[in-house]
Amino acid sequence: MLSGNASTLDMESFLVSIVEVDRRIWFLLSDVTKAFGIKGIDYETFVNLLLNDEINTALFTNRRGYESLCLCVNELGVYRLASKSKTLVAQRFRERFLKSFIAEINTLERIA
Repeated sequence: MLSGNASTLDMESFLVSIVEVDRRIWFLLSDVTKAFGIKGIDYETFVNLLLNDEINTALFTNRRGYESLCLCVNELGVYRLASKSKTLVAQRFRERFLKSFIAEINTLERIA
């Protein structure tokens, strides 16, 4: 189980709760699936795509101060879910990721 300082991230007008543990970011799975339009029967199908190291439980404190144990997904898991979703939010997320990934590759090529 994870525990750390929780905050929120604005993902195309969807607030996604995140927690940082040991300098790694974990995203509240229910917020990510809501942002990517994953619900109903698709939810279980999508969650089953995640690898064991991409999903974990974390203790979150909501805005009212109540703690609850929630499923979380790491950055790789968010990318995996975004790659399977057809929503505009997921498409924009993939585009931003691809642009930053290409920029990082170009930087590494210049260093080498």
